[in-house]
Amino acid sequence: MDVFTLNWGRSYNNPQVDSATIAFHSVLPWPLYYLHRFNAGSDSAYIHLSDGGQSENLGAYSLIRRGVDTLIISDHAYDRGGRMDDVCRLKTELYQVGLSLVLPGLADLDRVCLGKQDGYDIFHWQHPVLLGCIVGNTDDRDCSHLPERWDRQRGKYFARVFIIKPAFANDELSQALQNLSKAARKSDSEGDELISKICLAQQGFKNSSPWKFEGGLSCEILWFMRINSFVKENLNSTDECPQFPQYSTVSMTLNSSPWMYGVSRELGYYYARQLKWFFADDSLNISRFTDALEYQAKSPIYPALSEGGLLGAPKAGKPDDCLGLGVTQEQF
Repeated sequence: MDVFTLNWGRSYNNPQVDSATIAFHSVLPWPLYYLHRFNAGSDSAYIHLSDGGQSENLGAYSLIRRGVDTLIISDHAYDRGGRMDDVCRLKTELYQVGLSLVLPGLADLDRVCLGKQDGYDIFHWQHPVLLGCIVGNTDDRDCSHLPERWDRQRGKYFARVFIIKPAFANDELSQALQNLSKAARKSDSEGDELISKICLAQQGFKNSSPWKFEGGLSCEILWFMRINSFVKENLNSTDECPQFPQYSTVSMTLNSSPWMYGVSRELGYYYARQLKWFFADDSLNISRFTDALEYQAKSPIYPALSEGGLLGAPKAGKPDDCLGLGVTQEQF
C-alpha cells in the first residue's frame, strides 16, 4: 500500500477542526501537508475510516481500550483450516500491552498461534460458543475466578469473552449430517422423506450441553445441506468437503444467492439463541458463564487430531475425501 500509494478506506473532515483549517490543509502540496494536521490525534484534519483487516480484523481491540468488560466476538473471517489467525493476532496485540486472551476451550492455542501446531477442525467444533477472558499477563489465568464487575478505580482490567465461528458446532448436527449423507445416496423421494423426518426431529429439541438450551438447527439449514452440500460443484476444491459453513469472501461475493443468504442468516440465528441463554434479564448470568467455561476447560477442542474426526472431515485444511459425508467419486 505504501509503495503504490493505494487508498484503503475513506477520509472525512474532522468535525472538531474548523473548516478554514481543513481548507488550508487540503491545498498544501506534497510534502508540506505531512507537517500540518497530519496525525492520529483529535486535532487531525481528517478522520480516516478503513476495513479492520489491515490492523485488527475482529474489531475488539478498540472496545478493550475503552474498558468494555463483556465482549461478543464474531470471528467470521475465512478460516477453513481453523488457524484462528484473527484471534491469534488479537492475542498477540493484547500481550504487547500487558493483557492475555485466555480461551480454555481451545487446547494448545499458544502453539497454534506460533505456527508450531496445526489448526483446529472446524467440522468438529464441539463448542457452539467459545468462552474465555482477558486478564493481565501477571494475573491468575483461570477465567472462572473473575469478579462480577471491573472496578475501574483499582485499575486492573479484565473482560469476559464470547467467540462465535462458522463451524459444525454440536453433536446433534453431526448426527443430522450423517443422516443427510445417507439421504444423498437415495432417490429424491426417499431422501426428501428422510430429511423431513430429520427436520421434524429438530423441532423443540433440547440438548444436554452445559447451557441446557436448544441444540437443534433450523429446517432451512438442514434443507440447504441436503440440496447443496453433497454435489461436486458445491465442494471445496482443496479438501473436497462441503463449502458451508466456511465460504471465502471471494466466493460469497461472486456466487451469492437468496439461499446462501438464508442459510447464513439461520446460522447466525442459531448462535444468537446460544448466546441469549447467558444473558438472563438482559444482563450476563455469571453462574451460567462459569459453568459453561468449566465444561469447556475440561473438554477442550484439540488441534489437528490424528484420526478422522466428524465424518472424516479435514484437519486444518488438509485434503480429505469426506467419505463420511456420502460424497464419493463414483457419485460424480
